[in-house]
Amino acid sequence: MRKILLVWLLLSGSVMAKNLGIYGPTYKIAEMDAFDWIVNQRLPELERNGEIDKMNAKLREKSQDRIENPKGIRLPKATKNSHKTQSLVYTLPRDVKDAANRVLFKKGTTVRPEDVLPDSNKTLLFIDGEDLAQVNFALLELKKNNFLKIVLVNGYPLELMRKCGVNIYFDQHQKLIDRFEINALPAKVYRRKSSLIIEEMVI
Repeated sequence: MRKILLVWLLLSGSVMAKNLGIYGPTYKIAEMDAFDWIVNQRLPELERNGEIDKMNAKLREKSQDRIENPKGIRLPKATKNSHKTQSLVYTLPRDVKDAANRVLFKKGTTVRPEDVLPDSNKTLLFIDGEDLAQVNFALLELKKNNFLKIVLVNGYPLELMRKCGVNIYFDQHQKLIDRFEINALPAKVYRRKSSLIIEEMVI
C-alpha cells in the first residue's frame, strides 16, 4: 500500500509541473575547461621552459636506479646441506569444457609432469650477489651446467653481468624464494620426474 501511494504522489507531481519561465539573468560558463587548459596552455608552457625535459630525465634516472639497485633480501648462509621436495602433480578441481560445453577433462584428472615432459637439466641457483664466495660458486656451477640460471636475491645484477659476462637474473619481490620456501643460500631448484628438488648447500 505504501509503494502504491509513493508512485501516485510521484505521478501527481509530474502532472502538476509547470514551466515557470526564467527569473533573473543567465550567463554562460566563464571558466575554461580543465582539460583544454592542460592541453592547450599548461603543457605547451612546460615544454617551452624545459620542465617536460626535466621531468622525463628524472623519470629515466629513477627507472635506471631501480634496475641497477633492485630491492633485495638478505638470507643467511647455509650451515648444513638440506634437501626437500615439492610435488608438481596437478589435479583438476573442476571439469574442463570446450566452447560447445563438451567435457574435455573430468574433475579429478591428475597430471604428472614426468608423463608429458622429458627430463631436463634446467636449474635455478639462488645466491647473494654481494657474497663473493657465492658468486664464484655460481660461476663454477654454470661451467658445469649450461642450463643453469643464476638468480640473485640481493645485490646488483647489471653490475655483476657486466663484470662476469654472463646472464644474471633477480628475484623481484622475493616471489621465487617464497614459492620455493628457501631459507638459506646458496640454493638450487630443479625438477626430478614429478617433483621439484630444493637444495640448500654449504660452500
